[in-house]
Amino acid sequence: MKINEHPLIKYAEALLLFRKEDSADAKTEELSLLEEIRHCKNRFRLMPNEAWEGKEDVSYDYIAKEKGNTEKGVFLSPSIMSTDMLAGNVWKSLSAYEATLCESDCDLEKMKEVVMSEIPLAGEFLGFTEKGGITRSKPKASIKEKILGTIATTTDLKPCCQHEGSNFCIIPDLSAERMLDFIYVFDRMMRQRTEGLFKGRVIKNKPKRPLLYRGNYPGAPKSFVMNGISLLAALGEMTKDSECSIRAERVLDALKSADIYLIQYGDAKPFSYNHYIIELAKQKQLRGIVDGMYYSRLYKCGKRIAQKSVSIEYERFDFALSRFLHLFNSSSFKDFMVFRAEYPVSAELLFNTYFIRIEKMDQKVVESAKSLGQWLNKIASKVAFKELEKAKGSPNYWQKWEEIKFKTLVELESSIFSAKNGPAMIAQILTRAGRISNTDAPFEASLFIENTIIGNIPLDSAKDILIAFSRIKSEKQSMEQEDIDDVEDDSEDLNNA
Repeated sequence: MKINEHPLIKYAEALLLFRKEDSADAKTEELSLLEEIRHCKNRFRLMPNEAWEGKEDVSYDYIAKEKGNTEKGVFLSPSIMSTDMLAGNVWKSLSAYEATLCESDCDLEKMKEVVMSEIPLAGEFLGFTEKGGITRSKPKASIKEKILGTIATTTDLKPCCQHEGSNFCIIPDLSAERMLDFIYVFDRMMRQRTEGLFKGRVIKNKPKRPLLYRGNYPGAPKSFVMNGISLLAALGEMTKDSECSIRAERVLDALKSADIYLIQYGDAKPFSYNHYIIELAKQKQLRGIVDGMYYSRLYKCGKRIAQKSVSIEYERFDFALSRFLHLFNSSSFKDFMVFRAEYPVSAELLFNTYFIRIEKMDQKVVESAKSLGQWLNKIASKVAFKELEKAKGSPNYWQKWEEIKFKTLVELESSIFSAKNGPAMIAQILTRAGRISNTDAPFEASLFIENTIIGNIPLDSAKDILIAFSRIKSEKQSMEQEDIDDVEDDSEDLNNA
């Protein structure tokens, strides 16, 4: 890849075009670059804009400051693609280019080596000799390209977040026109829908990083691994914004065939979006799915709590969910289903889309399978209510209720998994569920039952769809458990002091 084709360089070029569109003044190239360098420098760190002693929360502002002080709440901005230890090198690059661009005889075409404070992925490139050998060499670029790299590395006008002390950004590899659209939409998103991101908590009389570090866009996820898919959901929501709906539509269409990069200092991981998931975003339905799935309950853990063993399991679950939503294929679905959990009602749309679009099942059959799965879920609830009939109102009632329900669901899933063929699966699950509930399967399940028995649905697919829908709690149950569904951890230090 040539340096001028690097996604970060292309992003900075589009950013300058965006600034030009947004300004009525005609500016020289040098002045445009200089203003952007100063803009980045002014947002190098964040610090409280008020006294925090004795308060529960504190507001933050950007500040042009080279060195930080975590004890006083002076933090490296999440938009700076560096580590706190190496941030001084980035500051020096910004200052050096600020001085260079003020010179009257500035030569922007002069070639120099690229360093990682300018493009965090520079490092040493592999080269191939004519004799088949391999060499390593540092890349070179013009001063203009180095400045563009520094701008992309430090601008706050890009999706970014912090995780475990490292800053990350998401950069799509789009054409110049679509990159400009992306920046336009993202800028409007940040201006209108990010209230509260500059608020941080004060814990033990120490200011903590504001919510901005979780993600600088609306709907940023509580789980880091969901950032890529949450950004897509946020872009989808912008299609209903009259000022940028056309641009948002164009960006979403372009993302169907684009590589996207999750970049941190010294590393970049490429990913892409499945076009069916992009369609859910365009229909403004992905946000509800992503937000809702956070409230899934792993059978063996219960609710999300600030306990290491529980957090690790939920991190694995979130990773599998993120992978499924990105790839949206049979392999990623099966990996996701390994984590036994009960899902919120919003999962219905996700599974409907998967089984109809990917597994190519008839919509009526999917609806029929859903009715059978929901019957199983309700049976598990009734078993729990019956066992705890005399304990209602006792301490930890809902926790015990959940444990019994999940145990019953595991037993029903085992009955489905163990079946050797379609007729056996239907016979086993109807017999077991009917015996413990004294009820019959709903009439609406007949179509799925018949198609499974005669072999119109592959056995593995029949098992998958029935188990998937049996894991979705009913809306009534969701309301009954409202008091235990707030899984926000108030003691959590989101972003490492």
